[in-house]
Amino acid sequence: MRVLESKNIQQLENKEITIFGSGSTCEEFLNFLHGREVCPKKIVILDSFKEGFLDSSYGRVAIFKMTSATHIQDLLIIASCQWHEVLETWRNEIPDNFYLLSNELMHLGNPIGQLGPFRIENEFKKNGRSIPTSISNAFVDSQSRELHELAFQLRTGMSEKMFYREILEVFNNQNGNESKYSTWFGLREFDIVIDGGIFDGREIPALVELLSKNGEYHGFDPNLENINEDVRMWANNDPRVRFHNTALWGCESRLPFDYEKGASSGLRFDEEFESEKKYFVKTTALSNYFGDVKEKKCLIKLDIEGAELEALKGGLDFFRRNEVCFAISSYHKAFDIIEIPEFLLSINRKWNFRIGISNPTFIDWVLYAFE
Repeated sequence: MRVLESKNIQQLENKEITIFGSGSTCEEFLNFLHGREVCPKKIVILDSFKEGFLDSSYGRVAIFKMTSATHIQDLLIIASCQWHEVLETWRNEIPDNFYLLSNELMHLGNPIGQLGPFRIENEFKKNGRSIPTSISNAFVDSQSRELHELAFQLRTGMSEKMFYREILEVFNNQNGNESKYSTWFGLREFDIVIDGGIFDGREIPALVELLSKNGEYHGFDPNLENINEDVRMWANNDPRVRFHNTALWGCESRLPFDYEKGASSGLRFDEEFESEKKYFVKTTALSNYFGDVKEKKCLIKLDIEGAELEALKGGLDFFRRNEVCFAISSYHKAFDIIEIPEFLLSINRKWNFRIGISNPTFIDWVLYAFE
């Protein structure tokens, strides 16, 4: 196993490359290569499940379905967050000298790359700062504490190859039956579930299952077009489900929003941000939107492309009036792994933390907080 880092992508110039995985990670990688003016001689895509063509920055690229008879001669790059499954499924067909995309490269290729660098600034390390003891002590299990330390080491310069080896070991030791929500919150029933960042809506049924009999689900997203049609039809038949065509933020405002149908979208709060797909959307604060709600059991789920901390700041009064639990994506920005738990503990020192991961990369890390 080798790791392809952003500083080394020029080595792909005029090379024949095979990319395993035809999903968004592959598309973002090709866009990144094209943006850096790297021109491979030939590009082929392999996939475990489908074949056809991908319309990419380099034009139409053929996708071939992988079989046991497939012989890979070109330089192979696995462009998938589920790279461990690729290796398990095609152990005999994958050559030993394959590449994984570095976490930093995936960050830069994704729209979240516009939110700042992948690494934590050198000044942080030079000042001798480390994970605050208060955060480490708030983790209720050793695996979550180990994962948090691993994420911090990656962000402060750990070898990507070493990270992949260690994260795979931790990932393989997880309980394979873990649910993203019900596992962490046990038998709790919530009066209100707030879903910040709906995307395609695939998580709505799991969140609705956590509601009490008369509970309410509130989904916030200024781009409701991405919701899967089957999910939308199911939700329309459940009076507990309500969608709000607005973004969560720290206050009432209008901010630029980067939108692409079928892809990740999000607020872009950098004044220098430019995009042909940019338009302005309304934002709201949790404390304003739920101003009359108090003494309720609430779950706050936030996956809003780097706006998580600002949305939390806009919910202070709401959190203090109610009994709340959190499921917060904490991988979009480099300092999220420190600033988000630090902010939560500033509100309530009694909150406990866990970390859940769904693949052996830095993508989709979730911080759970509860009493």
